[in-house]
Amino acid sequence: MTESRLTQSIYTSLVSEDFEVFVISQSQPFETNWVGQLQDALKSCDFYILMLCAHTASSEVLLQEMRTVKAIQTTRAHAKPTIIPIRVEFPFEEPLNFELRGYLQRVQQYLWRSPQDTDQILQQIFRILKSEPSTRQQSPAESGPAILATIPPIANNPKAPPNPC
Repeated sequence: MTESRLTQSIYTSLVSEDFEVFVISQSQPFETNWVGQLQDALKSCDFYILMLCAHTASSEVLLQEMRTVKAIQTTRAHAKPTIIPIRVEFPFEEPLNFELRGYLQRVQQYLWRSPQDTDQILQQIFRILKSEPSTRQQSPAESGPAILATIPPIANNPKAPPNPC
């Protein structure tokens, strides 16, 4: 439940700053078109916010998402989408499976221990989003999708920050 409250806080903060957000949830019903929507969102986003907790760290669904993100990174400029892992009540000492550990090697991870950490996590996310240029060139008429497990900005604004996933 803690993970969903943090996800909601991140979602609300990003939307209030004109980011378009696509949230991936393991409780989301798997519709026939859902996987295609997820693939499209991952291919078009610049940032992928990964919420890691004890029960998701060993999830096959999460591993498949990471495989997809890593495969997309090999085809896009600047290895986009940038992965922003947030460990939710999941200390750095807790082991990750071999494959996930490999994907997150050399990636800065952030630790959320309690609601008191939320503002600091949000500051880190916004610092990252604003420091990296978008890989897409957008005209005012273009729009781009976004992702939170997975999070992008509303695209009608040419001054919008880079798209996050």
